[in-house]
Amino acid sequence: MALMICSAGQAQVIDTSTAPGGPSTYVAIDSWVYPALDRLAADGYVETAFSSLRPWTRNECARLTQEAEDQMDERAAGSDARRLLDALQREFAPELGDSDPARPRWQIESVDQRTTVIAGRPLTDGFHFAETLTDDEGRPFGRGVNLYSGVSVRGSAGPFAGSIRTEFQRAAAAPAPDAFAQQRIAAADFTSPAAAGPISGIARGRVLEGYVAFGFANNQLTFGRQSLWWGPARSGATLFSNNAEPIDMLRYDRVRPFLLPGFLRIIGPLRAQLLIGRLSGTQFLRATSTLYGRPGFALGDQPFCTARSSRFIRRRTWSSALRGPRYSAVQKRR
Repeated sequence: MALMICSAGQAQVIDTSTAPGGPSTYVAIDSWVYPALDRLAADGYVETAFSSLRPWTRNECARLTQEAEDQMDERAAGSDARRLLDALQREFAPELGDSDPARPRWQIESVDQRTTVIAGRPLTDGFHFAETLTDDEGRPFGRGVNLYSGVSVRGSAGPFAGSIRTEFQRAAAAPAPDAFAQQRIAAADFTSPAAAGPISGIARGRVLEGYVAFGFANNQLTFGRQSLWWGPARSGATLFSNNAEPIDMLRYDRVRPFLLPGFLRIIGPLRAQLLIGRLSGTQFLRATSTLYGRPGFALGDQPFCTARSSRFIRRRTWSSALRGPRYSAVQKRR
C-alpha cells in the first residue's frame, strides 16, 4: 500500500463552477498532453497542476486547459503557447462542451504501430546496470527489429468509466549476461546464478492498461491495471514510474485539488492518492539463512511467511523501475 499527499505550496481559490464533472478516464502517461500542459505551466498560464501525481483524468486536463484559456491574453496570439492551447482545446472539446456528462459514450482512442530498431547490443538489465529503452511500460526489446501494435478504447456511462489499452509485442532476441556477470549478480542479490534474465525473442499479446472507474464528487475509485508517475520530473519518479509494466491495483484518487477549511487554507490546494496493489515476479525469498525459490520461476502467492527476517528480491531485470536500495519485505520502490 502506498499513500502520497502533495501541496501546491500557495493558497489560491480554485474555480470549479465551469469545470467538467462526472467520471473520466485517465490520459496515458506517455501522452503529448503532459508536455503541452507543462509548457503552459512554465509560461505561467497553468497554476493548479500537480506534476508529481500522474496520470490526470481527461476532465482534469480539460479544466487545466480552461484555466490556461482564462489567463491567456491577446498578446499571446500566434505564440507557441497559443498553438499548444488550441491543440489542447481540440483534444478535450468533448469534455469542455459536454452538457450531459452522464450519458453513455465510448470511442476508439488510438490505433498505433511502432517499430524500434536497435543496431548494437542493447542494455536490458536496468536493475543492476542500465537500459537502452527506459520509461516504456516495461516493453521487451532486443537487438534488431522490435514491433509494437496497439489499440486503446475508452468509454463512460453514468458514474462509471473504463479504458483498455492492448498491444501485440514482437521483440528481437537479446544476449544474456555472460557467466561472470551472472555470478556477480548472484553474489550481490544472494541468489543462485542463472536467474531469469531479460525477456526477449518473443511474440505476445499484452494488456498494458485496463481498468474501470467509479466517480463521485471529484473523487474517483479505479480498479485494474494502471500506470502511475509519482515524481517531480521526467528524469526519475520518486515512488512510481512507467519504466516497469503497470501493476494491478485498487486506487483512490482525489482528481481535482481542494482546499482545507478554516485557517488551514494557507497550506494551499491539495491532492491525494491511495492505492493497494500487487507486485509480481519475485523469484527468491530469503528467510534467515534459507533461500526459497528456483531460477526462472516466480513464487506463487505467499499470504503468510514465518521468519525472523525476510528479503524479497525482484529479478524482472528487463523491466525494473527505479534504481535504489534493494527490496525489503515490503517493497518500497518500484
